[in-house]
Amino acid sequence: MQNSIVRKEKDLAEIPGNYQRTALANGKFYQKAWHRSRLEFVRKTISIRENDVVADIGCGSGIVVEEIAPFVKKVYGIDSSARAVKYCEDYFSNYGNVEILNGELSKTNILPGTISKIVCLEVLEHVYEAQLPSIFAHWRSLLKAGGEVLITTPNDFSIWPLLEWSVDRMKLFPKMAEDQHVSHWSRRKMCKILKENGFDVMRSGTFNLLSPVAFSVIGQLGRVVLEIEKTSLKEFGPLVWVVARRSI
Repeated sequence: MQNSIVRKEKDLAEIPGNYQRTALANGKFYQKAWHRSRLEFVRKTISIRENDVVADIGCGSGIVVEEIAPFVKKVYGIDSSARAVKYCEDYFSNYGNVEILNGELSKTNILPGTISKIVCLEVLEHVYEAQLPSIFAHWRSLLKAGGEVLITTPNDFSIWPLLEWSVDRMKLFPKMAEDQHVSHWSRRKMCKILKENGFDVMRSGTFNLLSPVAFSVIGQLGRVVLEIEKTSLKEFGPLVWVVARRSI
């Protein structure tokens, strides 16, 4: 129960270090399209510049790190999974501007005030809400003045709970409910908690309702549908997204 367990450091389910990359390249058609839509969303949503230093916190197998690295000064990929860290260290060994760290959401061993953007995709649902003040305090310490975060989480105010229940019952992937996902989110709840912890919300919404289906048909259709979701789908998409800036 959340009240009796204040801190969660790792999931009960053991995830291979290459899990996301394998899903993107060779997953079942909808799984592959789901991850493709997420990557496209990052490209369309986070504003990155060549002098940016970006931290992908909870980087998994590094598919977002790889997406961002060609366009920025430096990318840190941080994960608490030793498997993910080892996989990424090997995968990015020839990248001069990528550094992989074994760290937690609230402890990354990055120098304070050096990060311009933080990306955290479908990670906060893996920890208890009681952990969030220390997590957000650490993120604020990492960010430069005006630094931004991009957060996504599953949206309980959508078809997500049904998707999660169905996938868990069919045992298609590592179990999510309780083994991995222990907190529950909506767009409004995420915005509220960010504001309470020293962030100004810039933009927010939901996505990945129909865009993965569209991506599974043809890429250009997926991009069109994703853009419509990003601009118009405020509440009902399976994934919440929020861009917030560190308050002065």
